[in-house]
Amino acid sequence: MQIRKARKDDIYDIHQIEKTCFSTPWGRESLESEMDYEDGIMLVACDENDRAIGYVSLRFVLDEGYMNNIAVLPEHRRNGTATALLNALAEKCREEGLSFITLEVRYGNEAAKALYSSLGYAITGKRRRFYRLPEEDALIYTLTL
Repeated sequence: MQIRKARKDDIYDIHQIEKTCFSTPWGRESLESEMDYEDGIMLVACDENDRAIGYVSLRFVLDEGYMNNIAVLPEHRRNGTATALLNALAEKCREEGLSFITLEVRYGNEAAKALYSSLGYAITGKRRRFYRLPEEDALIYTLTL
């Protein structure tokens, strides 16, 4: 597995990951816009054929990092892909001089909560009824860099 900056030719794979992993996926145009966003980072995890199997995107405002999405295809979960993406993202954020990374996590997503906790993210808040389809609260996780 290789982690690298997302490229335009990754957009099909990223969109497929998005549609597979989320009940309300981002559209292709929105993903392309995120890829082009100057104050942001989008990384992909690629298999041996250089096909994206996971991705993460983040926008920054001043020295603050706001993670939009992270997703890994179901057949590639539980093998370190998300951990590798998050570690690479944290390194890029440090290089950019960011002070923290923050994101929302579904309250019932035990696997994600365990992953973020294991990487040093702490719960810093809660957003009531943040998610739709199904409606669910979100926990705010933050990693201080």
